[in-house]
Amino acid sequence: MRLGHQGALAEYQLLLAAAYLVPLCLAPGRPVVLFSLATAPLAWRTLDGCAARPVGPLNPLLGATARLTFLHSAVLAASLAVS
Repeated sequence: MRLGHQGALAEYQLLLAAAYLVPLCLAPGRPVVLFSLATAPLAWRTLDGCAARPVGPLNPLLGATARLTFLHSAVLAASLAVS
């Protein structure tokens, strides 16, 4: 099924928001997981890059998304290991 540019952008925004809601849900028991929110500026820049692109393939942003995913996951995993 094809979502189109707007649908793909909405899905990207939803998944990105979900990734940043997880640490907030875990925070009451483990406040150290909030360190993963330090990657939020990178997420904002990546999201701006997606929204600013004209209708067309979003493939050039795969590298930025992979970098964001790695950093956010690594910081979250490290903070969970510490707590």
